[in-house]
Amino acid sequence: MKKQILVALLAFSGIFAVSAAQPGHAAEITGYGRKCLDVRGSGTANGTAVQIWNCTHVANQKWIISDGKIIGYGNKCLDVRDAGTANGTDVQMWDCMNVPNQQWSLANGKIVGYGGKRLDIGRTGTTNAPPVKMWDCFDIDNQKWSIR
Repeated sequence: MKKQILVALLAFSGIFAVSAAQPGHAAEITGYGRKCLDVRGSGTANGTAVQIWNCTHVANQKWIISDGKIIGYGNKCLDVRDAGTANGTDVQMWDCMNVPNQQWSLANGKIVGYGGKRLDIGRTGTTNAPPVKMWDCFDIDNQKWSIR
C-alpha cells in the first residue's frame, strides 16, 4: 500500500512524466522534430556517436531505462564522453559501468546527466544526424524528449 501511494505521488508530481515506457522494456526516445535517439550506424564499439534520426523502429533506436542508466544497441550505455562537463560535450555509447557519467534522470520531458547538464540536440534543424550533446539546462525544444 505504501509503495502504491508513493508511486501515485511521484506520478502526480511529474517525476515520471517523461517515461511512458515500463522500466526494463525497450522504447524509443524522441526529441526535436519527432526524431529518434539513434546509435550511429548501429555501431557497437565503445565511443560510437549518438544522433537523432527519422524513427524507423529499428534496434539501434530502442532504449531500456533501468536503475538510472539508458541502455541501447549492443547493450551499451548512454555515456557522457570523458565525464566532460563543458557545454557541447559529446554523448556516446560505452560499456555499462557503475560510473556517474552513465547516470541519468528523466523528468518532465528532460533528460539530465552528468554535471547537471541536459541531453541536447546539437542544433534545432529537422535533418537527420545532428549529434546529441550535453548542455546547460534551458527550457528549449531541443532539450525536450519523450519516451514511447
